[in-house]
Amino acid sequence: PPHAPSINEAFAVERVASISFADFKKKFFKTDTACVVTGAIESWPARGRWHDLRYFRDNFGHRTVPLELGRLENGRKKAGWREEATLLRDLIEQHLVP
Repeated sequence: PPHAPSINEAFAVERVASISFADFKKKFFKTDTACVVTGAIESWPARGRWHDLRYFRDNFGHRTVPLELGRLENGRKKAGWREEATLLRDLIEQHLVP
């Protein structure tokens, strides 16, 4: 937006590029403090494999997954809301890919 509000530095969330589990636990987890960990997943093999839904369709499309279909309004199920099970392949092709 052309006039985005400025962020009050008192509410800024600290960004950390690398941190040990012990340091994370001490500084953030035990103090219930938010942080953004950057660069933590760069070397994960999944980043290359999961770049699109074809990986899931081709490797796990035969798996059955639960679906909740319909609309909620104020936390309540609207008419037509239903649960069903489908193959992951069908979920991807019928609901996720235009």
